[in-house]
Amino acid sequence: MKKHYLTEPQQLIYDMEKFAGGGIATVCGSVIVKGRKEIAELLNAVNKLYRLNDALCIKITETIRT
Repeated sequence: MKKHYLTEPQQLIYDMEKFAGGGIATVCGSVIVKGRKEIAELLNAVNKLYRLNDALCIKITETIRT
């Protein structure tokens, strides 16, 4: 596994989430759709957004070695 170091702002967010015991922010959005769309088409669009934007799908894990 490749090791990446956090920037100072990332480290501050990580520390706050550890202290709070969970996520401290939620990303929300709205979609206005004209006409009828299939749910699968909307889900595909949201999934594509996540695939194209690394900031939306970052997962930070901590490994404690003893």
